[in-house]
Amino acid sequence: MDYSPEVVGHLTAAERFALFADTHESLPHIFNRNEKFRVSHGKMSGDKMPFGMKDANEIMARLGMNFPITEQLNEFAQKHGIEPQDLITRLRMPRFIITEYSVATIYDMMYLEFTKMLEHEIRMKKCGRCGKYFVMKGDYSTKYCDRIDTESGYSCQTLASQDNYKNKLKDSEAWALYTKYYKRYFARSKVGTIKPDAFRKWQYEATLKRDLCESGEGDVTDYAEWLHESFPNRGKKQGN
Repeated sequence: MDYSPEVVGHLTAAERFALFADTHESLPHIFNRNEKFRVSHGKMSGDKMPFGMKDANEIMARLGMNFPITEQLNEFAQKHGIEPQDLITRLRMPRFIITEYSVATIYDMMYLEFTKMLEHEIRMKKCGRCGKYFVMKGDYSTKYCDRIDTESGYSCQTLASQDNYKNKLKDSEAWALYTKYYKRYFARSKVGTIKPDAFRKWQYEATLKRDLCESGEGDVTDYAEWLHESFPNRGKKQGN
C-alpha cells in the first residue's frame, strides 16, 4: 500500500505487481501451480458454502432437511438410475469445494502464497512504528500493526496512539491544559464533589473549546481561565 499510492493506488494488487514486474526484467510474469480441484463431502476448506459450513449445528440441519418424494423427484431418480431414497440421502449430504496444491521447494510454496495474495487482494503495509509488514484488515486504513510489543505488552497501534497523545501534550498548550483539568475534575466526580451529568457536560464543552484553540479560533489564556473557574473548589461538596 506504500508503493507510490498517488500513482498506482487505484490499481488492484495484481495490476500493481504486473506494472512492477514490467519495470523489473528479472521478475517472473508467469507462475506455475500444481493444483487439484475436487468437490468432496469428506472435509471442508472454509466455513461458508461452497467451501464448508460454520459448525456441527449447520451440518446437522442440512442432514435433517425434509425432501418429500414428489413426482419430480421420482422422475429425476429414474432418469439418473438412482433409487429415490438414495437420491434424498445425496441431496441431504453437503459437498464442499476442495483445492489442493503440490509444492516441491520452498520457492514453490512462496510463489503459491504470493499468487494467492494477489488473487484475494491481500493488502500489505509497513508498520509506522516497528517497521514490519502486516496485512491490512477490512476497509479501514491504519499506519500501525497489531503485533504485541514484548516489553510493554501493548500493540503497536496502542503504543503509537499513546505516543501521538504525548506529542500533542508536548506541542499543544490547549491539550496539556485539557488533560490537567480533566484528571482533576474526573477525580472529583468519582468522590462525588462533582455530579456525573455536570462532568459530562463540562467534558463536552472543554473539548469544543480545546479544538477551537487548536484551530486558532480560541484564545488559550481565556481557555485556561475558563477551565480553572469551571468547578471552584470550596472545600465541600458542590451542588452542580
